[in-house]
Order: sequence, then structure tokens, then C-alpha cells
Amino acid sequence: MFFGEMVLLGQLTRTADVIADSRVECRVLAFNTINALNEIDQNLKVHLLENIAKRLAKNLLQSNLEITTLNE
Repeated sequence: MFFGEMVLLGQLTRTADVIADSRVECRVLAFNTINALNEIDQNLKVHLLENIAKRLAKNLLQSNLEITTLNE
């Protein structure tokens, strides 16, 4: 699970809060670290951004379905 991915797409303001309902361990992957992935493995950053794009598309689809349901 991840959150805060919108900053990678240029959104600088936070739009949500994250609250855990159980004990969690959170790892932070800083923006600079993500950009440095190209030096380690050029495909790694691409795969990371592809996974984020897929999740955002899934979230958008779910939101659209919910909005459609509300309008019926």
C-alpha cells in the first residue's frame, strides 16, 4: 500500500490524511530518491511510475462508478 504519490505528478499540496487502524510500519521514499533510481536501474523508476499510474487509474474508475451511482 502506498500514499503521497501525487507529489510525483507535480501536486504540491496534500489532499488527504492517512490514519492507520492498526500498528503499521511506514517507509518513506523521498522524491530525490525516486529520481536517483535512474542511476541504479533505469527500468526501476519506470516500473514504479507504471504501478502508481495503474493505481491512480483504478481509483479514478472507482470514483467514476460511485459518481454514476449517485446520479441514478
